[in-house]
Amino acid sequence: VLGAKINFTRRAYGEEFYLKRSSPIRLEGITKAFSLWVCGRGMNHELYIRAKSATGMIVDIPFENPKLNFIGWKQLVAYVPPTVIQEDFLDPDNPGLTVLGLVLKFNAMEMVYDYYIYFDDLEAYTDVVHLSQYSGIENMSDEW
Repeated sequence: VLGAKINFTRRAYGEEFYLKRSSPIRLEGITKAFSLWVCGRGMNHELYIRAKSATGMIVDIPFENPKLNFIGWKQLVAYVPPTVIQEDFLDPDNPGLTVLGLVLKFNAMEMVYDYYIYFDDLEAYTDVVHLSQYSGIENMSDEW
């Protein structure tokens, strides 16, 4: 779980908080969607994934319902729009996006006190198949 505490010192329109990764995540293939668990606090702030396209353009990809006006944990999904270029004709063998971090765009009317937010289990759905290495039971018993 990743948590962030944001302290508002003033109300302002157009303010955002950029939760930047120390090292960007390079995704192979064409990314269709992202999934993320978020612990909302009932505020009308909005959440986006900041990524770099195959051509180097920085884009903020909104979640299906970007407002964080719910209480408790909720799984949010962000679909990558077709306007985000994931294949560069100069480098056709290396398609993909690079995830740079998360962006919170604040509602100025709700910028009061401290704001806490928590994230967990970010997943990217791509057209590349990765086999997981399950470390549990080697073989399932058919004795049931």
